[in-house]
Amino acid sequence: MNTPTAISNVLHDVRSDVESALVYYEGVFDQESLDNLIKKVEEVISTELNSSVIAKKVFNVSVEISQNLFHYFSKEELPKYYANGLFVLDGGGNRVGLTTGNFIKKEQAGTVVNRIEMINGMSPGELKSFYRGILDSGNFSDQGGAGLGFIDIARKSGNKIEYQLIDVNDEFVFLLLKININE
Repeated sequence: MNTPTAISNVLHDVRSDVESALVYYEGVFDQESLDNLIKKVEEVISTELNSSVIAKKVFNVSVEISQNLFHYFSKEELPKYYANGLFVLDGGGNRVGLTTGNFIKKEQAGTVVNRIEMINGMSPGELKSFYRGILDSGNFSDQGGAGLGFIDIARKSGNKIEYQLIDVNDEFVFLLLKININE
C-alpha cells in the first residue's frame, strides 16, 4: 500500500469512529494551528459542558496533549505525508472524550507504549509521587521537557490513557490516544 493511501485509510477509520465531535482538527500542528485549536476548545467548553470541574479538566488535558503534538512535530523532520496530526473532542455534558493521533517512527513505539503502560499501572497517589519526583530531580529530556506529559494527562483526566498503534508501513505507525474525562 502506498503512503498516501495508508494514511487516508487510517484517518478514515478514525473519522468514522467519532460520532459527536465538538472539535475536530486534522492537519499540521504549528503554533498558529495550536493557538486556534485551544481557542476553539475554550469556546466549546463554555457552551457545551455542564460542569466547571469537567470543563477545567478538559481544558488542561487539551492544552497538554496539543502541546505534546506541537512539540513532537516541531522536533521531528517528518516526510510530508506524516506531518499531520489529529485532535478530536467529543461528548458533552458530564463526559468528554479526547482523541489524538500522530505518526511516529516504529522505533519509538515501544518506548511510548511502555511509558503509557507504566503510567496506567499507577494509582493516583503513585502518579502524584512520580510526578513530584521528576520535578524535584530537575532532569530534562533532549526535547526540553521532563517527560511529564502523559503523567499530567493521566492525573488531570483521572482515567487511564487508551492507546492504539496502527501499522502504516515499515517505518511509521499511527499512534492513536483516547482520554476519557468525567467528573
